[in-house]
Amino acid sequence: MANQFKEVAGHTRHHNIFGTEFFNTDDPENIKAVLATNFSAWSLGQERITEMSSYLGYGIFVNEGAAWKHSREMLRPCFERSQVADVDMLERHTQRLIDMLPKDGTTVDLQPLLHDLSMDVATELLFGKSTNALSRDGNNHEVRAFCDAFDYASNPFERESFKKWGAIALFLPDRKKKQHVKVMQGTSTTTNKPVF
Repeated sequence: MANQFKEVAGHTRHHNIFGTEFFNTDDPENIKAVLATNFSAWSLGQERITEMSSYLGYGIFVNEGAAWKHSREMLRPCFERSQVADVDMLERHTQRLIDMLPKDGTTVDLQPLLHDLSMDVATELLFGKSTNALSRDGNNHEVRAFCDAFDYASNPFERESFKKWGAIALFLPDRKKKQHVKVMQGTSTTTNKPVF
């Protein structure tokens, strides 16, 4: 079905929802232009900036122009070859995932485990400290709250309100947002201390 849609609509699509323009593309040349060769000609859009800044602050995922370049330079050391090639760190987290798999051949849903692995590796790489979402120790409730808040923030289309109201939900007040913002900013909902 996706291939049939591409044949009709192409690789780049324009949408206008309540007067707001959106572009979606999977064309490699367009993605290259937006992210690299013609970056300054494109904007994230005020809606995205407003929504994302409430969760993530004003950093690389929200800023544009000179502020974005500054954020990028600050994060550059995290992605140096020596950091990204930290096999010991990756092996430690991967081994934790393997240890969680049933040894009796029972079928297991890998998706949540792979999600937690991604969260653990990404937070250690970017923040220097892992959420340890794959760990099943005492702070797991708070870690799960952080992971859930991150998921909530990063995918508004999975929210219950969107499932019920469709695109209109993007313009409705979000009652859960305040709680998720607090968790995303690193504060425990029960102890008022950093989550991880």
